[in-house]
Amino acid sequence: MSNSKKLLIALAVILAVGATPLFAELEGTWAGDGRGFIVDPSGIPSDTVYVWQHWEGTVRDSDFWGEWSDADGHHGKFKGRIILMSITEAYCEGEWLWIDDSVEPPVIRLRGSFDMIFRYSDDDETCSGNWYYNNVQHGNMRGRRIE
Repeated sequence: MSNSKKLLIALAVILAVGATPLFAELEGTWAGDGRGFIVDPSGIPSDTVYVWQHWEGTVRDSDFWGEWSDADGHHGKFKGRIILMSITEAYCEGEWLWIDDSVEPPVIRLRGSFDMIFRYSDDDETCSGNWYYNNVQHGNMRGRRIE
């Protein structure tokens, strides 16, 4: 193995080990609320869905996943991945799904994407982001670490 390959492998290991404490600072349960809605034509009848109105999710390693719901009983899931980190912030991108109960059996429908910025310092454990439907921003969300 050439010295340059050995150096690249060593550098990758050092970076991975160095990122571990950052992920540990971010890990936990986060929850919050959101604004915005869609009128989704998939349901029968069409219905207004207040996506991310209430949400709770878990960050573990570089993954973020959880569930959202609205006051009218609509609900769904989301999953994302932390793709950028600093000492005090992390940036996540992912997708959100709607569980359509208007049909039997219920259907899980991929509806859009989202992004979220997590802030994790001694005096700030909050997050904020945006959600998209048909590649257009339709709403935003905010939250905080609860565990």
